[in-house]
Parts: sequence; C-alpha cells; structure tokens
Amino acid sequence: MPKRDSRFRGSTAGRQGPDAATPPPRPRGRRASWVLTGVAIIVVALVGVVAYAVLSDLEPDSPAGGDDGIPGANGTGQAAPLFSLVDTDGNAVSLQSLRGKVVVLDLFATWCGPCRTQMGELKQVYARYNASDVVILSIDVDEGETQSDVRAFRSDYGAQWGFCTDTDSVGAKYGAQYIPTLVIIDPAGDLSHIGSGVEQASDLIAMIDPLLAS
Repeated sequence: MPKRDSRFRGSTAGRQGPDAATPPPRPRGRRASWVLTGVAIIVVALVGVVAYAVLSDLEPDSPAGGDDGIPGANGTGQAAPLFSLVDTDGNAVSLQSLRGKVVVLDLFATWCGPCRTQMGELKQVYARYNASDVVILSIDVDEGETQSDVRAFRSDYGAQWGFCTDTDSVGAKYGAQYIPTLVIIDPAGDLSHIGSGVEQASDLIAMIDPLLAS
C-alpha cells in the first residue's frame, strides 16, 4: 500500500504498511570519514538503547504509538476523534452529527492504486445497508488535491456515498500513515476498527453487522 506523502503528519495506527525503501549507499570517503561514521554509529546505538529503556517503562495504556493516542489494536472502545468537513456536494458533515449510526471512514487519495481497488469493496458494503444505519465517508487526505479532483474521482467510480477533502486533519487525527486506511466507528462514537490496506467487503460486513445488532 502506498505510504502517505511526506507532507502528512500523524502517528501510525492499526496495521502498518511495508517498510520504506532502503536509501542508496553513501559514496566511500577517506579514512577520517570512516572514523567519524563509526563514532556516529556508536552514538546512535547508545541513544537507541536509552530510548528503548524509557519506552519500556511506559504504562500499557500510555499513548506511546502517537500524539493522538490512537490505539494500536482494534475494538478498544476509545472515543473516535471528532471532525467537521464539507462534502463534494457542499453539505456539512461532522462525526458528531452521525452519532447513532455505524460510520465507515475511508481515508484515501485519488492517485492511490489500492484506494481505487477499495472503491469496489465499499460499493458492496454501501449496497448492503440502509444509509440510516451505516454511513460511508471517503476522505481524501492528500492536501494537494481539490474538491474538484475528488468530485471527478467519485464520478468515475459511480460512488453514491459522501466524499470530502481533508480540511480538518482527519488523517493525522486517526494516525493514517498508509492509505487506504479504513476506520469503523460504532453507534456510540467509539473506535471499533482501524486498518491499513485494502479490506474485503466480506470482512467489513463481518465487523459492521455485530455493531448493528448490539
């Protein structure tokens, strides 16, 4: 799955994507450069040991995974971060206004191949439920893309649910380092699931149905 652009800031959440590509090796230098490099490696190693010791002493419920305290595991019941946006039809959308419904957030970008694949899975989920019970909201977390870009993307895929640009730092609030990131929020407004990468419609439905029955 693609990693979010370097412009995005936020902690990681849910399953993580592949590691970033290994940087190219540095050209060889003179003996003095090797000595300095060796010293630098030793210093970095010592800092890493100290950092590990500090993190190891954190309490289990400390938000060590990120500034927003988004859980690293699903189903914690933590309150979902609130947001307010305007969709491509000009309608105001806020998480608070969706209380009482299951909300599926699809954090994406129009240029992301896996995000396009996710559209087909979300169309199946959308067709299964009544909009009064389950709301899908796709939020473009690429700050460089416009409402017009998102509107055209939605039209290309014939998607009938709401699409927005991320004008309220939703990607950062939910720690979406990789896209697509799928978030499921229960009717009480609590986080039920956060996952990165394409998720099958059958898996999403299996997580949504119990929330409707509870």
